[in-house]
Formats: sequence, structure tokens, C-alpha cells
Amino acid sequence: MFLVAVLSAYAASPVPYSGKIDIRGVNYFGEAQFAFSLHDGNGTPHWRNGNQPKETIKVTIRNGRYNVLLGGQGMNSLPPELFLNHDKLYLKVEFDMEDGEGLRHLAPDQLITATPRALVADLARVSEVAKVAEKVGNGAITREMLSQEVLSQLDANATASPTAPVTITTSDLSEQILKYLKPEITSQPQAQEVSVDSNVIYSVSAVGKYLTYQWKKDGSNLTGKNNSTLSITDANATLHDGNYSVIVSNDFGSEESVKAELKIHHLNSGMIAWWTFDTDGSDKSGLGNDSSPQGNFEIVTGKVDNAIRVYSGGHIILPYLSSLEKSNSTFSFWVKEESITSHGEAYLKIGQIIEIGNYYNVTFSFLADTGFESAIQRNNWNHYVITRFQNSQTGFLNGTSVGTGNYNYENNFSFTLSAIAKHWWSNGTKSSTRLTGLFDDYRIYDRALSAAEVQALYNLGQ
Repeated sequence: MFLVAVLSAYAASPVPYSGKIDIRGVNYFGEAQFAFSLHDGNGTPHWRNGNQPKETIKVTIRNGRYNVLLGGQGMNSLPPELFLNHDKLYLKVEFDMEDGEGLRHLAPDQLITATPRALVADLARVSEVAKVAEKVGNGAITREMLSQEVLSQLDANATASPTAPVTITTSDLSEQILKYLKPEITSQPQAQEVSVDSNVIYSVSAVGKYLTYQWKKDGSNLTGKNNSTLSITDANATLHDGNYSVIVSNDFGSEESVKAELKIHHLNSGMIAWWTFDTDGSDKSGLGNDSSPQGNFEIVTGKVDNAIRVYSGGHIILPYLSSLEKSNSTFSFWVKEESITSHGEAYLKIGQIIEIGNYYNVTFSFLADTGFESAIQRNNWNHYVITRFQNSQTGFLNGTSVGTGNYNYENNFSFTLSAIAKHWWSNGTKSSTRLTGLFDDYRIYDRALSAAEVQALYNLGQ
């Protein structure tokens, strides 16, 4: 009875699985259809998530990462005999981003070696032995068939008190048994870099019974932090910078997670203009570099709080920032295009200091290889950053570096007209406003931000 009960419990438990998807180096964000299946080394399938081949389920992907429970979330259950009959099973993942290309195979297939699954197989094997034993009828084995050693043990057992209690403690169990009973961490907390005043969540996933949790910072216990998740609100470097880990325990043992660093950046350092467009075009850096929305525009829900939407020739006039003429710098902003005409329009133009936008479907024109830009979904929100340090400039798309190119400072900065969604040519005598779309959280710095700081800016929009 004990074996059957344990076998049923483990057979109903799904297997956690985490994966990562990027398209040409850019982390995927959104929802997509997935098909999961388990096959042996010969490619023969023995389990799939649905009843039919290629049947899919919808999975949410955030910053290129997704988590599923194989055998859960509406999938077919994982039968216990699956791991009894097959020592090695491989997970095949197929992915459909609903672009008309159908399911793509995300190779290589992963070997499934989760410890609880091995326990299911071991218990199933014992169960098979028990089935054989049940077929041996009463009287089939007589005392005459048994050795003297076995008979002596039987006689000793017969004289023992049948009511004497038998107690088994953890110290009586071998490591071989304990490894199946104590916790096993299946998903580790991840290092994070965020801006000051952000909210942070660390999490851990583990398998085992009657689990308890104790989170630690720099090796010291955090009082009252005893859940599988750790939440930090309004993070600041003084209180919260450090290394976080968690100990997962039960009566049979414990396991400590990896140490996940939390680094908090002060993203206001070096900022000379900050147009949030939450209510208007005012500069939130405190330096008075206000922008001036023109024509048709409206304040709408954006990526970081509110945003400004321009249409039918609307645009935003910017002040000229002369301090950037010979300076290291960073330009960071969110854009969501709705439509664009002719060959393109500027996302940001500041005199002859910088002009960046969508021109012939290319934004980072200073890069030698711009092939990745064809995959940008410009009718969705995208985070663009350009950092300049000395004679080098680097482009970032949605928190990820896409390349570095040369930068040569201008000798003459006589042209000073500056705007969002507008640009000029013929020495300022001609101009265009060809873009309908949304703009949010424009930040200009007189220093080159680090890659970690760029990632923290991107995280503000998640």
C-alpha cells in the first residue's frame, strides 16, 4: 500500500522547465504557441502536451525567458511508467511566434534527469517486483525449501514482541535514500540590476515535501523572509545592494541556492534632460530644458507611466543642448510607431549632434551590420539607446547591445534645430513630420552609461 500511494503522488507531479528565446540576438517578449514532447534517443515520441502531434499551448515569454510545467498547465499528464520503461528521455520544444512560418524546432533537445522522476521509476520497478510476489500462492514455498540461515532469522522474528514500536530516524537512512527525500532546487534566483526606487522580486523553485524557506543577504538571515519569493520595494543601494540566497529545507535535509547579486543604479547621475511626457513636455531633470509639443498631440498611457502621441504632423520641439557637442553622451528613449511615410522620420534630432530615427527601416545606421533591424516590430514598443565614449558609439535595442561603430565629432555645430518626430534639410529651409506614434521617457546624459545601466533603464518599462 505504501508503494502504490507514493507512486501515485509522484506520477501526478509535473516537471518544471525553463527556457530562453531570442530572435537574432534580441530577447523575445510576448506570447507564443509551444509544442512539447518527450522522445527516446531514437526520436520516437512517448509523451506530448496534447492529444495530437503539433497541438500547441500558449506560453508567456518575458525578456526572452519562459517557464512551464511539463504534465501540468492543461497538458497531458506524465504517466509513471514513462520513466520506468525509458532510462533516458529528451525534451523537444517547438515554437510558433505566429508570423506565418509555423512551428520552429528549438534545438538541441534537452535530456530530462529530474531526481523525482528517477524516484518514480525506482518505485515503479519495486511495484513490478511486488506484482510478481503476489502471484506466488500460499503454500508454494515450504520450510523445507529455506536455508538454515533464513529459518534462524524467521524463528528470531517469531519470538520478538509483535507490539514493540519500530522508530526510523533520518540518521538511519542512507544518502542514497535521503537524496530522494530532501529538497532539490530546480530554478535558481537570478542576479538583477535595477534603478533606484524600483521594486525587485527574487524567486526560487524546488521539489520536495513540507518545504520551508529562509532568505539571506550577504550570508545573514532576513527576519520574516520565509516564502519561495522575496519582494523588495523602493530599492536603494544603501539598504539593498548585496548578494541574496535562500535555504530550502525539510525534515530530511536542506539545499542553499546560488548567490544572486542585486545592484542598484542611480540613473539621475549626469542627466541633463528628461522628458517623461507624463503630463506635458517639461524637463524632469531639474535643469529647465523643457520641450514644446506642437500641432496634433495627446497624452496617453505609455511604456513608463504616460507617453505623448503625435499625429497628422504633430511633433515636439526640443532645446538645443550645446554641452553635448564635444562630450561623451547617452541618448535613451522608447518609441512605438503607428505609421510612417516616405523614406522615414527622426525619433530624435539635436542639431548636428545626433539624428536617429527610422530611415529606410534602419535606426542604427552607424553599425556595419544592420541586418538585425528587419526583425524589429516597430508597431510595438522598443527601447533605443546610443552611448558615446570618445570616438566610439554603441547601440542598444531593448536592453541588449547590437553593435559598436565609430563616431567623429563635427567641426562646425552651426545648425541647432532640434525635435522629436521632425527633421530638417537644405540648411533648415525644408522639413518633414512624417511619423504617427508614441514617445516615452526620453533621457539625455553627458556621460556614457554602462551596459548594466542601460539594462536597468530597459527594466523600468517591464
